[in-house]
Amino acid sequence: MEERVLSGLKQRLLAPDLLAQFAEENRKAFNDAADGACQDRQKAEHSLKKLKSRIAKHPDRNRGRHVHRLNEGQDV
Repeated sequence: MEERVLSGLKQRLLAPDLLAQFAEENRKAFNDAADGACQDRQKAEHSLKKLKSRIAKHPDRNRGRHVHRLNEGQDV
């Protein structure tokens, strides 16, 4: 009996229509995650641009060094 149940489950789980549905749902979830990551990156880039602008306007005598290091991707 156990063998019949496992065989039935295997056949049903490997049905082409169920695999297609799974693949479609998986694709949607992946695309949603990618869209979220893209939005997060855009927000981070915008924040970095604002920060660089604030540093460039700061009257600190070392500001050139800070902006140069930021442009090279180094921590300040």
